[in-house]
Amino acid sequence: MHIEEISNYWDKRAEGYSLSINEEFGNETRDIWIKKFEKNRPTPEKMKCLELGCGPGFLSILLAIDGNEVTSVDCSDEMLMKAEENAGNMGVELELKKMDVHSLEFPDETFDMLVTRNVTWLLEDPQKAYSEWLRVLKPGGRILINDGNHYLHYYNEKYAKFRELKKKELGDKPHRFMLGVDPKPIDDLARDLPMSKIERPGWDVDMFIKLGAAEINIVPALGSLKDENGETVTIVNYFDICVSKARL
Repeated sequence: MHIEEISNYWDKRAEGYSLSINEEFGNETRDIWIKKFEKNRPTPEKMKCLELGCGPGFLSILLAIDGNEVTSVDCSDEMLMKAEENAGNMGVELELKKMDVHSLEFPDETFDMLVTRNVTWLLEDPQKAYSEWLRVLKPGGRILINDGNHYLHYYNEKYAKFRELKKKELGDKPHRFMLGVDPKPIDDLARDLPMSKIERPGWDVDMFIKLGAAEINIVPALGSLKDENGETVTIVNYFDICVSKARL
């Protein structure tokens, strides 16, 4: 397992990532996520929520502002410290725990809703993780996953071509708020992780069906560019998956 390498990297990224999410609190990203929660929440009542890989706490804080009871887990000490700081600045409380999202330390059927953003690409054993997430979800509860095919260009010719076209059109721009942190270690690690080698969200849907999910809804965000021959190259860039657990 690479949990120590992953946590060390995100410890270094915590300050910059916190700056990024604080910017999001003031732009359209906040409203986009509020609408996602309204659309996908399993109940209009106050919920018991879990954010997996919470980072500096963006999703957790939005859920807490809405009046929900929120637990936030991450493998990075520095990210959890930033989440606590940001929650305090926003006037809400989170229950923060250091934890591996593959092995959750909660009883069965604890939460109404699980949320995660840009985390599942880092899973070393996605089947085990998804099984765990369903285990701690109450019957009728929902999991909302947001992620993308971030590293599929290493293995898929169409995604590699799209990446090259995008670099030619927009330039090879680094992420904002890196604050001098070298992304190479996480890029090298991601190359060998299982979620980098499969086209998603198709794989995720098949896995949740295998694990007995009651309902699965997908909202893809496509990327589309013209190549040198005028042909359109289209990929699934990002996506949301909402998974419902069967009711008793």
